[in-house]
Amino acid sequence: MMKQVIFAALALGLLTSCSSRKLSADECGTLIDKEIDFAVSVMPPDAEDWFRKSHADDRADLVAKCVARKTHRKYYNCMSKANDPSALRKCVMDEGRRNK
Repeated sequence: MMKQVIFAALALGLLTSCSSRKLSADECGTLIDKEIDFAVSVMPPDAEDWFRKSHADDRADLVAKCVARKTHRKYYNCMSKANDPSALRKCVMDEGRRNK
């Protein structure tokens, strides 16, 4: 259940954003990795390995969906610069407000 909820949140963040220029596969991969880092930062420590392994198979699909859709470049830039859970959280929260 937890996997589906977090996966849906990650997918929603990627799929509901928009920008004038699509992100490349590498940029989408960076964004997804950062979103996974954020999700892991709010989980119990013993769930991290399980979560990362369980999303390894989903990653290619998420990258493909991200490339196919327009994602806010501002969100990508924020996430790619974020280096700690607090900064990641701020990016996610700002993106959530932008998509309301």
